[in-house]
Amino acid sequence: MEILEVSPQFKDLFSGAGLQTFADFMGKEVGQAMTKEKTRSMVKITLDGRTFYLKRMKKQTFANSLWIFLTGEKPHGTAYREMLHVKELRDAGFDAMEVAAAGEIRTLGLPGDSFLMTREVDGQDLDPLYRASTAEDRREISRRFGELLGKLHATGFYSRVRLKDVLVGPGSSIPARAFTLIDRETRHPYPRMFSKRKVLALLTAAISRHQRMGIEVRPETVRWFLDGYVSGISAKWKISRVALFRICKERMGVSGGK
Repeated sequence: MEILEVSPQFKDLFSGAGLQTFADFMGKEVGQAMTKEKTRSMVKITLDGRTFYLKRMKKQTFANSLWIFLTGEKPHGTAYREMLHVKELRDAGFDAMEVAAAGEIRTLGLPGDSFLMTREVDGQDLDPLYRASTAEDRREISRRFGELLGKLHATGFYSRVRLKDVLVGPGSSIPARAFTLIDRETRHPYPRMFSKRKVLALLTAAISRHQRMGIEVRPETVRWFLDGYVSGISAKWKISRVALFRICKERMGVSGGK
């Protein structure tokens, strides 16, 4: 069974470019190839002055589908699952990339090939922006990134988020610029039950992950990040930044004053 979903506002545009069926989106030679790997590829397509990114994913392993099924969720192809996750995020009020089309093939209930087409987000990557920013802007970026992560966790969205997974929109200052989530591949597209144990593990993992990516993690950086995080998660967990900082120190060996 083939599943194809195309946003009505782009249906005629894509049809004019020869993208009408699942097979077209999955295999037609279009646009500019950006990446091409064994199990995935990415194509950049510009149509009538609008730019889109078409991600194509090959059939995922049976073990991966079985693992997802055993967690109580319906298995879907990786790209189609990303579409479901983005839809959930946008429905919950988060600023996430716009899905233009998505689809997958299912055989006896198991997902095969899948694709996702998204519209280009106007902005710049948060990762290089952070690295090149002044100390004052780094403080605001850290706080806003922490607040975003806290809100995601409070809402039950536990997928990994890195600085490189966020695009910053245009604006004269960091507080005035939109933070948009991109690259939302996850095994769990739907929100889950809130768990303090889970969010603590995710929180410390996020700090460690950015440290491994070459981003200097100092005590003051963590405190800025946690200022935003406690604000973002406050709807589900009332905890002070000082208390959360103390937990991070115990889990990661972060040192410094309050």
